[in-house]
Amino acid sequence: MLEFSKNNKKENFVMFLEKVREKKTFTGRIVIILDHLRTHHTSIVKENAEELNILLLYLPLYSPDLNPIEFV
Repeated sequence: MLEFSKNNKKENFVMFLEKVREKKTFTGRIVIILDHLRTHHTSIVKENAEELNILLLYLPLYSPDLNPIEFV
């Protein structure tokens, strides 16, 4: 089971991406859909995702219908 870190640092998100890639059930390219948290857009995150063959897709700005957590 993968767990998110309690804080939103770019280094922790990179470690999360590495854990996703380590899972033996995932083969080929992995696609992760993200919101626009600043951490998700850092160059270190994007570079590591590319090296790990993970495609990061971002939700459109101001799209609460696609990201239900926005209603909370």
